[in-house]
Amino acid sequence: MKPEEQPLRGPRLSVKSSFIVFAFLLLGGVIFPYLLTILGLSFKTGVMLTLPVSLSFSLVYSHPE
Repeated sequence: MKPEEQPLRGPRLSVKSSFIVFAFLLLGGVIFPYLLTILGLSFKTGVMLTLPVSLSFSLVYSHPE
């Protein structure tokens, strides 16, 4: 007797969750790095520091339970 295989399903994002992720990507990819350039850090370094953090936070925040 073979066990039934379940199809792989990824988490689904609603429209609201998609806007939350987009907003955090905009913050972490443009706005925060620009503010860091005012403090003397290069834009690319600011993006490398803030974009992964904002992306991970937005995905955890908007993930359905």
